[in-house]
Amino acid sequence: MSVPLRIILIVLTAVVALGIGLILRRLLVRRLQKTVLDEWLVQVIGIIPILPPLIIAAFFAPAIWDNKLLASEWITIQSFLQSHDTLGFAGGFIETVLIIVLGLGIARTVMKFAVRGLGESRIDINIRTLMGRIFYIITVIIVIFWVLSIWQISIGLPVALLGTLTVAFTFAVRTF
Repeated sequence: MSVPLRIILIVLTAVVALGIGLILRRLLVRRLQKTVLDEWLVQVIGIIPILPPLIIAAFFAPAIWDNKLLASEWITIQSFLQSHDTLGFAGGFIETVLIIVLGLGIARTVMKFAVRGLGESRIDINIRTLMGRIFYIITVIIVIFWVLSIWQISIGLPVALLGTLTVAFTFAVRTF
């Protein structure tokens, strides 16, 4: 098979995989928009169906280039899986991504609910926005500490940094 034909087949494989992923994304996003989820969270979750077809296409692209590469790739993957704790790493990575995505979505939703809920009690818009942002930041900090605990990273440094930033913020807003 000639080189231009191989390149055309690789590009065609990538385009077909992207098309399948976009069709799956459209179906999922239409379904999720009928729920109570935040629009941002719906769009982020909508990225997930695009990835599997693209990963499969990326796995088979070298096989289109050279038929013997697929066998060597498979042997390399098998040896890597046997020599490393990839399931633990992959599970931790997937858990981290899910926690970050859901945490940010929850933070945005809590912020909107706080602003909207405080609006019913006729509080100034600036105070409502400030309270919403404070809830957002607290939720993001909880997510960060949760991710650090998943990867078993000591939280001493982030806590010290947070304490230093709190002192600096206190001095910055203090009136004389």
